[in-house]
Amino acid sequence: MKACLRTLLLVVFLAFAPASAKQESWYLNIGAGWSNLTYPSDVQTTLDFIKSQPGVDNLAIQFDLGVYGPINKVTAFGASVNASRDRYEWSGDWFQVIEYQYGFSALRYFGEEIGHGFFVRGDLGLVATFCQNPGGTLDNLHIGASILAGGGYSWRITPGTRLYLGGNYAYRRFKGRSTGAVKIGPGFQF
Repeated sequence: MKACLRTLLLVVFLAFAPASAKQESWYLNIGAGWSNLTYPSDVQTTLDFIKSQPGVDNLAIQFDLGVYGPINKVTAFGASVNASRDRYEWSGDWFQVIEYQYGFSALRYFGEEIGHGFFVRGDLGLVATFCQNPGGTLDNLHIGASILAGGGYSWRITPGTRLYLGGNYAYRRFKGRSTGAVKIGPGFQF
């Protein structure tokens, strides 16, 4: 029991103790989380009908990967990849909608330095959207423009590692149609 209490106290101390951090020459952000994707009304109606059928499972997730360079103590610019996957499964069969956004990204922190406190994020880039089925067939590949806006809160957990909880919204437009993706989840910055 004492060992469990000591471990818990150590975790709390590491989570909330100020870890001294130095300005890095670059930062790597990795995040993942729950996502809610929206589609043009005709596609959304079809997907909502599929989801309502007995035995159909749906899982939508989003991944983030970004490499940033600081321009001052609280702002960084870089490149990011934001991927969304909306998968539908039933009776051993499946299909999924995948969207990849490749773009330029900016992070602005409102704490003492990059990786500490509240932050906002903005991305601008290109998006590739397609459907995939068990045969690996890619269908309806579309290329378009995308903008992402988000924010969250970041904690230093060691001098070189930060944990953040954030959310974002991505608006993606191609061939006169648009999709949206909301993400909420944790991530790490190294």
